[in-house]
Amino acid sequence: MKIASTQAMTTLLNRVAKEMGITDRHFRYITITPEVYQRYVDIEIYNAYDNGDYNWQTGKVRAIEVEYPSEYYANNNYLTTKELNRIFKWYKASIKNADDFAKRVIEEMEI
Repeated sequence: MKIASTQAMTTLLNRVAKEMGITDRHFRYITITPEVYQRYVDIEIYNAYDNGDYNWQTGKVRAIEVEYPSEYYANNNYLTTKELNRIFKWYKASIKNADDFAKRVIEEMEI
């Protein structure tokens, strides 16, 4: 399994969240401009370049947006390839398959 902020990872996260009975978080794949990335996701645009989230052909940056219900009064959170790899390294001893990894990511995105 390749760990990256992709549409496939977003689909996996939404499927596992639904199986876990978690309905208060929704994961959405987005592509945004570097300026928006710096404002909302990570001030260091070089993290996107270094981790493969920047697409040189389109000039856009990819990420996974974590949406919370409005009654939580919480800002959306964003998952980058760097963040996903950090979660994997932290929990790699307990991860046996892709679903285990997705469960750890979902737990990390809990408010």
